[in-house]
Amino acid sequence: MSRKLDLPLEALETEVKSLEIGVKFVEEVGLRDVVFEGDSQLIINAVQGIGEAAALVQNIIHGVLQKAQCFRTFDFLHIKRQGNAPAHLLAQHA
Repeated sequence: MSRKLDLPLEALETEVKSLEIGVKFVEEVGLRDVVFEGDSQLIINAVQGIGEAAALVQNIIHGVLQKAQCFRTFDFLHIKRQGNAPAHLLAQHA
C-alpha cells in the first residue's frame, strides 16, 4: 500500500501517520491477528510502552493503541530500514 499525504509532515509524523493508516486498513479488511512493522525505533518503542515519543505524535500513538485493542492479537516490531526494501520502494512511489 502506498499513499501520498497532502500535508507537510516531518519524518517522525510521517512514520506514525503511516502506522495509523496501516492499523485502520487492517481493521477495515477484518484481520484479527496482526503484526505491524516499522523502521522508526522511536515510534515502535512508544507503542510498545518502552519509550516516549515527541508530544506532536503522542495523540496519534494513543489512537493507534486504542484501535489495536480491537484485534485478537497484535504486535509492533522494529525492522531496520535496510531490511524494509518494499516499504522504501512504496514510499518513493508515493
